[in-house]
Amino acid sequence: MLLDAMDAYVKAARAAAFARLPRRPEGERREDWVRVRVRWRGVYRRVTADANGWGPCVTTDLSAGGAALECHGEPLEVGDVVLIRFDTLPDFGFEPMQLRAEVRNRRYDGRTYGLQWTRLTHWQQEQLIHFVLTFERVLR
Repeated sequence: MLLDAMDAYVKAARAAAFARLPRRPEGERREDWVRVRVRWRGVYRRVTADANGWGPCVTTDLSAGGAALECHGEPLEVGDVVLIRFDTLPDFGFEPMQLRAEVRNRRYDGRTYGLQWTRLTHWQQEQLIHFVLTFERVLR
């Protein structure tokens, strides 16, 4: 009974979050998204024929609309399209995930990039929302 109530609560929270966080229209500020500071490790690569393979990366913050990604491999340029494969987080029930994003800006340190997610499936969007809401609650 308690598990059913908890499951219903989680589903309602996800639905409410999904309703609150629609796809970001062009020109909307990143500050309009719920963001969490979290280090989620993974690998990345440019989506081009001349890409140099996968390089290590870690998020510095994350939202359902994008992320700040610290890259320790091939340098990126604004406008590049990248694939990111995030590691599993078993303590929180998160499976490995691959996402596609566009590089929107580069920070002053030269290795941290602002990304905007593109072509997300419904499942990917739900997973990101769940992840952000879970860590927002944990980090309070």
